[in-house]
Amino acid sequence: MKVPTEQHILTVSILRVVGYGLLMMAVVDFVNLLIPLELMNPDWEFQLVGSIIERIPVTFLGIVFVFYEDTNYRTPIEKFLLKIVSWSCLALAILLIFTIPLNINNAFRIYRTFNAKVNYQLVPRLEVIKDFQNQIESANSPESITNILQKQSSTRIELTDSLDINDLKNNITANLNQESDALRNKAQDSRSRKRYQIFRNVVKYNLGALISIFLLLFIWKNTFWARTDYSWEE
Repeated sequence: MKVPTEQHILTVSILRVVGYGLLMMAVVDFVNLLIPLELMNPDWEFQLVGSIIERIPVTFLGIVFVFYEDTNYRTPIEKFLLKIVSWSCLALAILLIFTIPLNINNAFRIYRTFNAKVNYQLVPRLEVIKDFQNQIESANSPESITNILQKQSSTRIELTDSLDINDLKNNITANLNQESDALRNKAQDSRSRKRYQIFRNVVKYNLGALISIFLLLFIWKNTFWARTDYSWEE
């Protein structure tokens, strides 16, 4: 059996100290993400899960470092610390399992809220255009149309009696229809972009959660030696 050199033991110690440091930084970062606590807020919960998933590689790096070389060259306090880290892997895996349906539910809630805001802005503008269109269609003389247009303009409007009132009403109505269609298309584009953004993040976060769950359970299963007393006595 090869006798470990002092340099090897020092390298292992450095890796473990860095590992504990990374885990402490991860805990501090996690606590910082929770402040201020906004439970039942779908946007906050969705962003929280995403932030955890994006930061979890640092946690895995720390875990790998602290478990390096299993029970070799350990200080007495590490027997207690490694038990905590091992069980924490299981606890974190269980927590991430619950984030998957939570993410899906929050995605629907976020989109419904966004869609309601879009409709809140869109509907009144369409109603104004529709009301204006009804006034134009009910006008039966150039003077009536002039009065209706004058209410919508800050400059003086004059229409000659020679104008064909039907052509004028058709042109105005066509322009109003185009404006309504443009507003609807803009709103639909906003909805489509939001759906794509939410879908992309849901897939990203849930895949990240699934991979993290598998790795955490794998680590927990294979660090049984950290949770059993007899392993330290061998």
